[in-house]
Amino acid sequence: LYPIFLSLRGDDFKMTVAVFGEALIDLLINEGGSFDPFIGGSPFNVAIALARLGVDVDYLAPFSDDIFGLQLRAAILAEGVGVPITRSSRLPTSLALVSVDQHGKPAYRIYREGIADKDIGAAEVMASISPKTEIFHTGSLAITPDQLGKVRGLLEMIKSKDILISIQ
Repeated sequence: LYPIFLSLRGDDFKMTVAVFGEALIDLLINEGGSFDPFIGGSPFNVAIALARLGVDVDYLAPFSDDIFGLQLRAAILAEGVGVPITRSSRLPTSLALVSVDQHGKPAYRIYREGIADKDIGAAEVMASISPKTEIFHTGSLAITPDQLGKVRGLLEMIKSKDILISIQ
């Protein structure tokens, strides 16, 4: 996907993309030793980037009903990304604590157990995919070992629909 979207804008072509994966809060340590929150998650960021290019895009994972989940939902909706999964999860938003060493190299501590964006099954994701979807994108933390069973089943269903699959 990446090279295509660098050279083309959404008004140059029309396609619909569905994105599945994590939305999280990156907590970056500041000079005072406390943490500043930033919205993120690779698939979440991909959905926003595609929307900014004018591509019709849906993000297919639930958000938490906690304050971070509300911020993530508001941010992605403000960018024009579709959110067909309207229910909120009672589970918390995933967190990533980020520190940087003296050489500028980041280190991550990621909290992904019992979290909102994993609170969904393959059937619910499939039911949320628009019939116009031509590309399904996933990757990053959505394809970690504990998610592989669900994602493998989901990809088989998507493949049977002749939707192009992108994995990052």
